Amino acid sequence: MNEGRVELEWRIPSRIGCEKRVMRKVAAAVAGHCPGEERSEEMATAVAEACLNAIEHGNRLVSRLPVTVRLTVDSEKYRIRVFDQGSAVPEVRPDSLTLAERWQAERPRGWGLRIIDSLADRFAFASVDGGVCLEMIFFKRGVEP
Repeated sequence: MNEGRVELEWRIPSRIGCEKRVMRKVAAAVAGHCPGEERSEEMATAVAEACLNAIEHGNRLVSRLPVTVRLTVDSEKYRIRVFDQGSAVPEVRPDSLTLAERWQAERPRGWGLRIIDSLADRFAFASVDGGVCLEMIFFKRGVEP
């Protein structure tokens, strides 16, 4: 089913561990609609990291606040949007620490965005309907980013 546009949506509570459920659903959806997609594991990992950030930083671990994940597939790309109820759009700036320095840091945090940046072709934050959205783009093979 490589023709047309596919749009799917999932909601999870803001509890650590729930990201695994939506990660599996995204991977299954990509496999079901685009068999043989080589980057499905990368997408699933990026979704899990984005959900963890939304749960912890956006929704501040308040389980009644949902995290919403939307997957849109078209002929050129996969667009994954992760929404939370946070009020501040994170400032994305280059990381000055090397991976080795980050690992040796006293509190080695901040891996999520670095992982997302290394997996997705593009990502950006935006303020949407009073919350925050992280949009990740994964171009299909043969499509120029």
